[in-house]
Amino acid sequence: MKPSLLKAERKRREWSQTEVAEAVGVSIKTVSRWEQGQAVPHPYYLDKLLALFGKTAEELGLFANIDEDEDEPIQEETLLISQPTLPDIQEQISLLANPTIEPNEKVSQFEDADEDEDDLFSQQSFWTHMSMMVTFQPFNRFSSRSTLIAPKTLLTLAMIITVLLAFILQPLLHSTYLRAPSLRPPSPTSTSTEAIYSPPAYGLTIQNTDPSLQDAAQRFHQAFNAVYPQLVNRFALNPASSPTNVTLTFSSPILSPAVTSGTTININADWIRQHPTDIGLLTHELTLVVEQYPSNVPGWFATGMADYARSVYGPADDDNWSLPDEVQPQDNYLQGGPVAARFLLWLEQHTTLNIVDQLNHALQKGQTVSAIFDSLTHHTVNELWSQYQHHPNITQTPEQLYKTITSRKPLYKLSSFNLQVSQPRSWQLHIIPGLFVSNFAIQADITIVHGDGAGFIFRWDTTNGPQYRIRIRPIADSTFGTFDLVDPDSTLAFGSNSAIRQGYNQINQLTIIAQKHTIYLYINSQFITKVENSLSSDGIVAAMANDDYNPTDVWFKNIQVF
Repeated sequence: MKPSLLKAERKRREWSQTEVAEAVGVSIKTVSRWEQGQAVPHPYYLDKLLALFGKTAEELGLFANIDEDEDEPIQEETLLISQPTLPDIQEQISLLANPTIEPNEKVSQFEDADEDEDDLFSQQSFWTHMSMMVTFQPFNRFSSRSTLIAPKTLLTLAMIITVLLAFILQPLLHSTYLRAPSLRPPSPTSTSTEAIYSPPAYGLTIQNTDPSLQDAAQRFHQAFNAVYPQLVNRFALNPASSPTNVTLTFSSPILSPAVTSGTTININADWIRQHPTDIGLLTHELTLVVEQYPSNVPGWFATGMADYARSVYGPADDDNWSLPDEVQPQDNYLQGGPVAARFLLWLEQHTTLNIVDQLNHALQKGQTVSAIFDSLTHHTVNELWSQYQHHPNITQTPEQLYKTITSRKPLYKLSSFNLQVSQPRSWQLHIIPGLFVSNFAIQADITIVHGDGAGFIFRWDTTNGPQYRIRIRPIADSTFGTFDLVDPDSTLAFGSNSAIRQGYNQINQLTIIAQKHTIYLYINSQFITKVENSLSSDGIVAAMANDDYNPTDVWFKNIQVF
């Protein structure tokens, strides 16, 4: 590690340690330790440092190259955020407003009631017969060490207290069964959580007394849960200090569809009655809440960023809105809104992948548009706009989409956990805590130690059961491993592919990207297939392992949600 480079770069910009600490969200002491080479930034803060300085880790000397004869090793800064709690599985709209996931989260197990049915994961019958029930997790057994107290009465009393505690604590636990013939406890599982970070809880207060707007209010609440954490995570200069509560009101005497002031969004009631599907306008307004630009930032960029965010994060069922299909001769980025948003997408694809984030954060710090464009691209905005007009294509191949999305700052990250299931025709889940997503991506390195298969469940509408499930399987008598992607009604995609590393104890990186109604599947960074399906637009996410007829043991590592 070369600590002097970080310090030199800070001094060159005439920034104090206090200013850097506030921008990154750490203490002054932590910045000092980084500069002195006493600690390595956690990847979360490293990303923020690189964005702040516009440099690579190597340029800032943030690689740990320590000589072997040094006395004390450099320690990595660990980001510790308490894991939020998942609420009652039926309360899908308040998943982020009222989190209740406890640390050392257990997993959920699903079973099919009819053991004579065909394959658990390939047939429609399994999905259509699911119902939700809540049960409790097994408690740790008593210690096997000998004790000094032997009377049977004390032992009996301890057992009674344990049983009573189980019933008292039952509502706080979140292991679930689907269509379980009996309330048997889940199979033994072990979960290892290391270096986790995830979004905090956010709340939307909706002030509405008009019954005709009740359905719109509910959809706005659901869209808020799916979109706002992503906006804060990516676009806020300091996510830790971003508003945790936003207020939504409805009013008729408004000239535009919506107006935002501070943390209050006022929706034009007449507009939403006439355009009930225009839920995505909330994403536009929420982005304005998060941006918090100084007064010198031009309006075209602020509104362009808001519609860029809407195009990227949705929600997925924002079907009646889209960016322009092409650029018109009379168009100019100064128009802002969708025109500028399309330009920003083009910049992302034709300059550097993080150009939008760099522009956003630089402007939040008070830099001028002309200066930051020149610094980052060595062109003026007008020069880039001219290039865009001549070559305006923004359509991405699946490979380009993968590279773009997986280069972004993750919303959630977890080092590893293990799933085990040993009951035939059942499956075990690890619900990703506190996440309710729409347009998103999830990626993990999966190692099947033994058993039948593993993968993800996503966009899970908890009122109707799991919506999408992707699984990979090592098949002993096959040349290649297999995959299948299903919804409750049908198999959307299945087959074998040479990209899957065959056999047990092989690492396969599985990636799902869900953009609007298109689902992309990648295995080991290789594009496999895509499907179009509009059954579900948002919901929770879970990792899963399944036992068709063989006990299954699976490790998930490097889990990321974007």
